[in-house]
Amino acid sequence: MEVFIGQLETITASLLQSIEHASYEDLAVFSEQRELIVLQMIELEEVLSNDHYKRLTRLGEYDQLILSKMQCFKNEASTWLSKQGAIREQKNAYGAAYNVDSFYVDHKK
Repeated sequence: MEVFIGQLETITASLLQSIEHASYEDLAVFSEQRELIVLQMIELEEVLSNDHYKRLTRLGEYDQLILSKMQCFKNEASTWLSKQGAIREQKNAYGAAYNVDSFYVDHKK
């Protein structure tokens, strides 16, 4: 258990050092690594000592900071998608909707 908690502390500290410049890929890698470590901890089925519990609680305090960075990326993506939808609507409204296979018949009298 000590090894896993140490790994969690290491990857969390690494992310927090560069959280301002972290990309969404960095956050995705962090989340995947964290998930794997937590799953390994669950498989151990070892009872947590008070020290382990305190260390994990301390790590949990950083979750809000990490989640706020993820929320920023989510908001940026949402704004970008909204703009793309508006652009698509404008293109469809003003785009040529002509039937290429049509023909014109002139009826002269």
